[in-house]
Amino acid sequence: MDIPFRGSLGPNVIKKAVKMISKSPWWVVALRVLMVVVIVSAVGILVYSWFTGEEINTSRLVRYLITGSFLGYYLFQPYLTAQKSYQVLLQGNQNLQGVISATGISYHAASGRSTDFIWSEFYYLFKADDFVVLMTKDRLSSIMHRSLFDTDQDWKSFLQHVNTRVRAIQ
Repeated sequence: MDIPFRGSLGPNVIKKAVKMISKSPWWVVALRVLMVVVIVSAVGILVYSWFTGEEINTSRLVRYLITGSFLGYYLFQPYLTAQKSYQVLLQGNQNLQGVISATGISYHAASGRSTDFIWSEFYYLFKADDFVVLMTKDRLSSIMHRSLFDTDQDWKSFLQHVNTRVRAIQ
């Protein structure tokens, strides 16, 4: 039995979905906190050296700048990626319509073009009470919100498809 869906996703749903898929493990968060401590310490050492009148060696300053740049990039890169994902998803989820079937999810554009995802293509699965995010290995995501389905039975049937057909890393 095919399950039709139609509608659009609001910015709040997309923001929650991006937040869910961008959540870092605890050890990554701890590593980022450690990087902030290292960067602040390095800046503190440079400022202390300058105030005490110590001559700041150019090579030392360049080392700190290069290290700080790499650490800063690693620190902020996930947040910039999440913002970019949010913008892309916000533009791409204006008017969704399609069909959920035993083989996968088929999106139908107003132009007549169709995009199909078979269930085995989904590699990541993120669930919340009112939406599901399915993601392929290539990081193409499919956000399915409860509001896209006509009835509760359609939503429950979709969740059953996800639970039985998607073998993903959760």
